[in-house]
Amino acid sequence: MKKIFFMLVSLLLVFLCQGQSNSANFGKQSKVKLEEEFSVNFKERLFLCWDGATLFGWCNLKNSIKKFDFQKRVFYDECQSEIKNFDKYEAIVSVGSDSLFCFAWQDNWNANLINGRGKILRQYNLKPSKYSNFLECDKNRTSYCYLKKTISPTCYKGKLYYATQSMGEDKVKGKLFSSARLDLKNGGTEFVTEFPSIYHQYNWGAISHYFPAVTMNDKEQLVISYPACHKLYVYDLNTNTQKVVNGGSSLFEKVKPFSKEKKYREELRDEYAKYYQTNYVYGDIAYDKKRKVYYRMVWHPKKDYGKQAFSARDNSILVLDEQFNFLGEVVLPSEKHYYRLMFTARGLIIAYVDFKLGKGGFSLFKLKDML
Repeated sequence: MKKIFFMLVSLLLVFLCQGQSNSANFGKQSKVKLEEEFSVNFKERLFLCWDGATLFGWCNLKNSIKKFDFQKRVFYDECQSEIKNFDKYEAIVSVGSDSLFCFAWQDNWNANLINGRGKILRQYNLKPSKYSNFLECDKNRTSYCYLKKTISPTCYKGKLYYATQSMGEDKVKGKLFSSARLDLKNGGTEFVTEFPSIYHQYNWGAISHYFPAVTMNDKEQLVISYPACHKLYVYDLNTNTQKVVNGGSSLFEKVKPFSKEKKYREELRDEYAKYYQTNYVYGDIAYDKKRKVYYRMVWHPKKDYGKQAFSARDNSILVLDEQFNFLGEVVLPSEKHYYRLMFTARGLIIAYVDFKLGKGGFSLFKLKDML
C-alpha cells in the first residue's frame, strides 16, 4: 500500500510540475472564422483607442491625436495635446465620449485625462497609495514591481480598471497584484485582483509572462487573461468574488513553466527570452458586446528562434461564447506580430507590428460562422 501511495504522489508531482492542464478545449474543431476586411500601416508609432464612436490614434513621439476615417481608411484631423513629457506616455484608453486617458509608467506614473482635441481635463497619479513603498524592484527583482504599461484598460461607473505587471512577491503581504482601479472623481488608486497560485509555485521567466490582460463583459465582471494560464479568472465587481472558468486553446495541452526555482536570475536573461519565444503564451482579451463573445490572443512557439528575441510569430485568436464555451480558434499569418485586441462597432481590431516593413498598423476582422 505504501508503494502505491508513493507512486500516486510521484505521478501527481510530475503532473503539477508540467504546469496547468487544459483538458476541455484541446483538439476541438473551430465553428467560426475571422475574415480580414482591411489593414492599415501607420506612418508613425500610434496607440489606438475606441470611444464608442471614433477610433483615435495617439502618437507619443509627436504629442498628437488623430481620428480614423473608416470609409477612406486614413487618419485625419490631427491636433496637438497639452501633455508634457509626451514621449514617455505609452497607453491611451477612452473613459467616455470625447474623453481620453493617457498615462506614462516612465514619468513617475503621472496620468492625464484629455479630450479629443488634446486639452488636459485633469491629472492623476497611478501609484496605489496603500502600497507605494512596495513599488520598487530590488536588484534581484524579487520584490513587487511597479505597474508597467497597461494592455487593455476599461472604464466602468467612473473608475478605470487596468491590468498591472508584477514580478516576484510583495515582501510584506506575499502577493502579486494583477489589476487595479482608479477613481476618476476622487483620484484614489487601489489594487483589485491577484495573480493565480501557479505564479507563486514556478518561475515563468522574465516580464513577458507577467503581463495579464483585462476586459469587462456586460454582467459587470472583469475577465482576466494570464499569459501562463489556460483558465480565465472572472471577478464580479458587485460581490467582490472571483470564479475560475475554462478558456484554453484547442492547439496545446500544457503550459510549461521555465523552472521550479522562483528567483529571477539576470544571467539567465537570454534563456528567459528563448523560453518566451519557443512556448505558447496567452495575450490580450476583448469582449464583443454585439455578438457576446470573447476573443483571446494566443502566441505560438517560434519555429526558427534566433538572436532576435522579439519578432513575428504565429498567432491565433480563441473565440468563446458568453458562457465561456469554445466556439473556435483562428490562426493568423506570421508575417505580422499581433499584440492588441479591440472590439469596435465596425468589428474586431487587432493591432500589429510588421517587422519586414518596420511599421505598426492594425487589421479589421469580422467574425463569421463556418459554412
